[in-house]
Order: sequence, then C-alpha cells, then structure tokens
Amino acid sequence: MMDWKSTAIKVTSGISFLIGVVGLAWLGMEKVSPDAARFWALLSTVLLIAGAPLAFLAGVRYGHAESKGAITGLDMGVSRVQQAAAQAASLGLSNIRTTREIVRETPQSVFVLPPISAARQIGSGQEIVEV
Repeated sequence: MMDWKSTAIKVTSGISFLIGVVGLAWLGMEKVSPDAARFWALLSTVLLIAGAPLAFLAGVRYGHAESKGAITGLDMGVSRVQQAAAQAASLGLSNIRTTREIVRETPQSVFVLPPISAARQIGSGQEIVEV
C-alpha cells in the first residue's frame, strides 16, 4: 500500500516532466522557421492518421490473444477442479464401502475388562469409584 508521500512525489515528478517537455518544445518552436514548423506539423499529422488504424489493428489482435489466453486458463482451471472433485468423490465412495464392510464384519477379539476387587470399592458397594 502506497503512502501519500510517495504518491505526492510521483505526481510532482510527472507534472515537472510534462512542464519540462512543453518548455523545451516551446523553446524549440521559437528557434524554428514557420515553414519548418508547418512541415513538422504536417508530417506528425500524417503519421498520426496513418498510425491510428495500425494501432487499432494491433490492439484488436492483442485483445484477441489475451481473451483466448483467459478462456484457455479458465478451461484449464475448471477441468482441474472437475478432476479433483471426481477424485474426491471416488475416494469418498471407496471410504464408505470400506466402512460398511468393517461394520458388517464380526469382531475378531473381544476386550474383557478385569473385575474390580473389593479393595477398590468405596461406599456401600453399589457405587464404584476408581481411586
């Protein structure tokens, strides 16, 4: 996150740069003859008019390439999510099957608790409290 000081420095630097460029152009135009200024204005206008369609076509091609890339990326992401979901579902089903098989099996061994001796009983014998 930028603080206001760095933003102020960047804005001030940008404005200073623009003022410098305009000032240099102004000084340059004072030293140039009117015919040379007209020639440069005509040349820059022609280049701008000729370059605008080229820039438009380049932008269209770049936009198509970026949109294809975005669509391809979304397709890859969706397919990976679908694969992960299918794997998770198959894993869940296999766990359910094994759990059902385990529940249906009879226990192999039974754990028997040892009896509580009279020395460990407290009270009337009705309540058993571990010491």
